[in-house]
Amino acid sequence: GPGHIVRREYSNGRGVPVVVAVEQDPRGDAWAITLAYAKALGA
Repeated sequence: GPGHIVRREYSNGRGVPVVVAVEQDPRGDAWAITLAYAKALGA
């Protein structure tokens, strides 16, 4: 899998592209949470 690429880019202080989507958002905060997870994972 692409895990070694993610790790290499993270180690070099960079991120990798990520595709995310929010299908339902009854509370209105799902997009912000999704972006926070992506950033925390190095995307």
